[in-house]
Amino acid sequence: MTAARLATEYLVKMGYSVVMKYRRGPGPYDMVVSKDCERYTVEVKGRRVPKGRWDERLCMSISFTENEVQYLDSRRYRHIICIVYIGDEGQREVNCVTPDEFEKRWKRVHDVNAEREGRHVFRSRGCGREAVNLDE
Repeated sequence: MTAARLATEYLVKMGYSVVMKYRRGPGPYDMVVSKDCERYTVEVKGRRVPKGRWDERLCMSISFTENEVQYLDSRRYRHIICIVYIGDEGQREVNCVTPDEFEKRWKRVHDVNAEREGRHVFRSRGCGREAVNLDE
């Protein structure tokens, strides 16, 4: 729930208004926001970062179900993905991006167990480097 709260705060600061608050349970999206009369669905992925491993956060895997991936592909221009890192030492980082930006910043990695479970696993393209500006 901390990740959802931080993502919501971030989106509100970016000028979005919350149409439907964070909901728990199965589904391809977690909340709905609006900006400039357009509605967007939002997927929130939270990662707890163990003490002393903050610099390794970009190497932590993020997984999506097959249902989430299909939904994302069908709503590319009306979907936002928020990746929230929460450190055990109080660090916080929120990255909310479009599916196209997500593909630029994260790469799919092979994970046999995830594939058996119908999940897709991604890792930041900045893995192995401290937080870098991947837009450059």
